Amino acid sequence: MLIPLLSALYVTASLTCLLYKRIKPLCCACIFICCFIFYILPEPVSTAWFFIPSLAATELVIYLGSRRNLFNVILSLTGYLFAMPVQALAAIPLRLQGRPDAAAADLAVPRLLLMCLLTFLFLGLLQKYFIAPRMAALESCPVYLRRLLLFEVLTGAGITSLCLLCGESPGYPPEFPTLYGLTASGVALATAAVFYGMHGILRENLALRQEREQTAAMGEYTARLERLYEDMRVLRHDYRNILATLQDYINSTDCSELRQYFHETLLPGFGVLSDDGFILGRLRLIEEPALKSLLYTKLSSALSRKLNLSLELAEAVPQTALNTLDLCRILGILLDNAMEAASETDRRTLHMAIIRLESDIVFIVRNSTLPLRVPVSRLFQKDFSTRKGHTGLGLATLTELISPLSAVTLSTDYSGEELTQTLTVIQKKENLRK
Repeated sequence: MLIPLLSALYVTASLTCLLYKRIKPLCCACIFICCFIFYILPEPVSTAWFFIPSLAATELVIYLGSRRNLFNVILSLTGYLFAMPVQALAAIPLRLQGRPDAAAADLAVPRLLLMCLLTFLFLGLLQKYFIAPRMAALESCPVYLRRLLLFEVLTGAGITSLCLLCGESPGYPPEFPTLYGLTASGVALATAAVFYGMHGILRENLALRQEREQTAAMGEYTARLERLYEDMRVLRHDYRNILATLQDYINSTDCSELRQYFHETLLPGFGVLSDDGFILGRLRLIEEPALKSLLYTKLSSALSRKLNLSLELAEAVPQTALNTLDLCRILGILLDNAMEAASETDRRTLHMAIIRLESDIVFIVRNSTLPLRVPVSRLFQKDFSTRKGHTGLGLATLTELISPLSAVTLSTDYSGEELTQTLTVIQKKENLRK
């Protein structure tokens, strides 16, 4: 019974370790059970012919369990293909002793343990350092490219399965298992190369699109500053005349008429200089153009929603050690959620602070919110939302973005019907204060 359990664990690990969108434990349990049933079936039922429908069933579970995400299916099949070289590595000690695999029944358990360990280690490192850092760009991949990549992986999996079937059929040479392993390895490496190439192309396209959006936002930002400058020129031109109109009221010592004149005539005229322009004008202190563009867009949206916006930004903000795209995605999610939550309250307050410390940049987003009746930790769970009609994917996506990043920490605090998100990002070494 131990050998089927370890075999099922090995296959389950190969199918799930590369997933970038984690599936529920129940789905993992279904995959494990499906693999376990395959390994406990008696001969000749438990053959490679039955493995194909078993593999198809597990991929269907992954597809449905990850909300019909094609990339998860692609990564799962790629993990299955990468597991073949791992299996070959585990057989090296036996081959060095001159013992074929079939004659190594006494070493089946140690070999399976070694295979499980190598699979978890190899695929886990591959997911953390190769897959996860590139998924931000690959999420913008067109559907037809995902389908082409899925077709390539399915073709490779079909070829390797065919080699396995032929190797178990009578009359075929014993070299077929070797051909099976080489084919699986070749397809897995080809998939990794295509994956890497797609990431480079998509990242360039994303950078170009971001540059266009940044140019448009900066153009609007410049136009707003120009309007603010013109308003100040008008006010500077008129303020002496305004002071002159006050002279008669002051000389007559009629405070009631002076008060009435100030509130009804002068004060409405000062609306030309709203706080909006001064708030957004402080963004000039941000050195990273893409970050400045994002904050301008989000804060302008907050002003258009008539939120009570305040911005604390007193000194220059240099570039951080975090990738600009990741930082913009994280802050975009935080501000979007903060604006939506603040819009539902009577206070409608949104406060943002950007503080430069000795080695870190701290971004604080605080917003008014409706009373929370659940622990703050539940806000970050997938499919959970306090607002009706929302999928609850925003903060869950934020968790997935931050978890593989070493230069970022996020803390959340709820107090007095205010939610505060504090994002701490390490500065670049050349920007550290002396």
